[in-house]
Amino acid sequence: MKEEGKNQKVLVLGALGDEVPLVKKFQEKGYKVLVAGAGAQFPCSRIADHFYDVDIRDKSELLKIARKENIIAVASNVVSIAVESTAWLAEQLDLPGIGYDIARGFTNKALMRERAQAGGVPVPSFKWVKTKEEAIAFANKEGFPLVMKPIDGNSSKGVIRVDRMEEIERKFDESVSFSLNDFGVIIEGFIEGQEYIVDGFSVDGECISTDVAHKKHFKLKDKFVSKAVIIQDALHCNTEIEKKLLEAHKMTVEALGLPYGPTHGEYIFCPKDGKVYLVEVAARGGGIRLSSDMIPLATGIDISSLIVKYSLGGVVKKETLSLR
Repeated sequence: MKEEGKNQKVLVLGALGDEVPLVKKFQEKGYKVLVAGAGAQFPCSRIADHFYDVDIRDKSELLKIARKENIIAVASNVVSIAVESTAWLAEQLDLPGIGYDIARGFTNKALMRERAQAGGVPVPSFKWVKTKEEAIAFANKEGFPLVMKPIDGNSSKGVIRVDRMEEIERKFDESVSFSLNDFGVIIEGFIEGQEYIVDGFSVDGECISTDVAHKKHFKLKDKFVSKAVIIQDALHCNTEIEKKLLEAHKMTVEALGLPYGPTHGEYIFCPKDGKVYLVEVAARGGGIRLSSDMIPLATGIDISSLIVKYSLGGVVKKETLSLR
């Protein structure tokens, strides 16, 4: 196995523990793994062949590193802020990647909803706003309750439910402060219902779902913080709600045009109208050990190995995603 890489270099974006299996898969094949991320205290910084302490949103700095090191692949699994950078670097270096425009559709929540809606996926009424005045105008038109979310935030930071106009006045700046590359918030209708997660992997533009997870939250005022995720492999998802969730995820990912790679979607099933609404979807694996550890255990599908194969220009067959 060590002969395959012959000491060629690959770049992994993100130093969190969830990326450890991805780094090790490359190393097992003989590749030298460069890891870029902010903070030398994270696990991947210690196992990398070389670590670059750099903000992985800094595309120009990453490109300098990639060209200096003459990398042959760039990859990431679960880090939200790595999605755009990974796709952009791959385009600049003519390496396998999902495409920068497609990556933008998975990171900018307004583009995400526009493209999903065009593909027939139910989404709440929404608007991308950059000022309090725009948010207030939307609230006057739509009514309450509403949710404000940073347009391209992550980890539920800055996601706030608002029930009165004065809450928009007080909390708009907090929400928008968590914007990353774009500026502003998406303000949208609040959908009552149960929240779920659906994970999958795209092969040749076709999304193959791997599991459905039931998501439970702590009861914290105005906050959306998960306390438990219960995973069911897609093979045994037999309820009508689970079937609707699997179909919604497939429609969403394919509407956004993901050619290959892991997907992680969050949805709400609304019992009032029986529809599944998109909360958000990502062109990456689920964090907190979901993609790196729990999905392989629950389904027998090794997501990290699939990412390695694709990023090195290999072909993944749909049969590889057969659930055990």
